[in-house]
Amino acid sequence: MKISKVLKKDFESIFNLLNELWPHEKLDEKKTKGIFERKLKRKNNVQLVALEKGVIGYASISIKESFQEQGKVAFLDELIITEKFRGKGVEKELLEEISKKAKDKGCKKIQLYSSFKREREHEFYVKNGFNKKAFFFWKTL
Repeated sequence: MKISKVLKKDFESIFNLLNELWPHEKLDEKKTKGIFERKLKRKNNVQLVALEKGVIGYASISIKESFQEQGKVAFLDELIITEKFRGKGVEKELLEEISKKAKDKGCKKIQLYSSFKREREHEFYVKNGFNKKAFFFWKTL
């Protein structure tokens, strides 16, 4: 397995992974591609793919300034591994590499949110050094 920076040509595979992550959502391919391409251009975004005869995983962070942390914080937007490769160490390698990239960009912490029902993923994050610190709230506008 190899981990590398995302290329524009990886979009279709990443779109399939996003649909695998959120099977009950109706993602618009054109809108998703626009977001993907904008993220590729932003200096405060890092996107990586895990490759093994094609894309098998995807990780993305957004970097922001935090008053509370008094510096940069990376937000893990996505960490997705295709079903066939879950539980085989791909998640850990991709998380470690995206964490290194965040640290290289001067981030003090990496944060994420995860829905309540993803208990297996919560165990994975705790096992990999994350702490449960807060609830995540949202309001549809």
